[in-house]
Amino acid sequence: MKKYVGLLFLCCLFSVGNGKIKNKSRKHKKHGRSTAEKFGVPFHEGMKNSFWYYPELVEEDRWWQQAKNLYDTYVVNKVEHAEYARIPKIIHQIWIGSSLPEKYYLWQESWQTRHPDWEYKLWTDKDIEEFGLTNKYWYDQTTNYAQKADIARYEILYREGGLYVDTDFECIHSFDIFHHTCDFYAGIMQWKEGFRLCNALIGSAPGHPILEACIENINLDREYDSDPRLNITYTTGPWHLTNCFNQEALYGA
Repeated sequence: MKKYVGLLFLCCLFSVGNGKIKNKSRKHKKHGRSTAEKFGVPFHEGMKNSFWYYPELVEEDRWWQQAKNLYDTYVVNKVEHAEYARIPKIIHQIWIGSSLPEKYYLWQESWQTRHPDWEYKLWTDKDIEEFGLTNKYWYDQTTNYAQKADIARYEILYREGGLYVDTDFECIHSFDIFHHTCDFYAGIMQWKEGFRLCNALIGSAPGHPILEACIENINLDREYDSDPRLNITYTTGPWHLTNCFNQEALYGA
């Protein structure tokens, strides 16, 4: 895990809900404060704005403790703003099936408006087919569009790097600072069941080991739950990302 600077930035500065992502970090002046002060707020301070956050569970759960320790180490204590972008300034979104509905246009536009000098890509069925997925077998096997999008996002980010975000998220602030400071970031989903990462928003440098693990460990033949929706979260969705993250955090080089 030491291969990457700012490897394990966890986006506890953001709370996600109602199809939007809103920046909850402290307001700051453009000049006169360090990068760490601008966005590296203490873990609990950032997370307190999230729905269903239970500080007492953080003290009891090993995965929450690991996340907090990694955040403190790589974001609060060692944050450095590189002149070059560690994560490519590309926004990736995926839409599979019919044409993108008009109701998504404003959300789509919000990402382009707040990142005018970034590249923007909306990946369709045809684009993904031409991309050539490593996990094409599993992609073709599933008929669930969400599961297809999960499979594709990991491979797109692994190869190209950038920011992946679901099409029903609205951008409120620029993500530019994260791409100069981190090599990987994702949203945290707080549940009583334990620590979980959100795979609806992921920023990553190309070739990242967490994404490599996500690609290598996909197996749709495994059944984790009788509920098909929950089974998707385990096979390709948030639980899959979380398990791969935890695996790399513990055993990565």
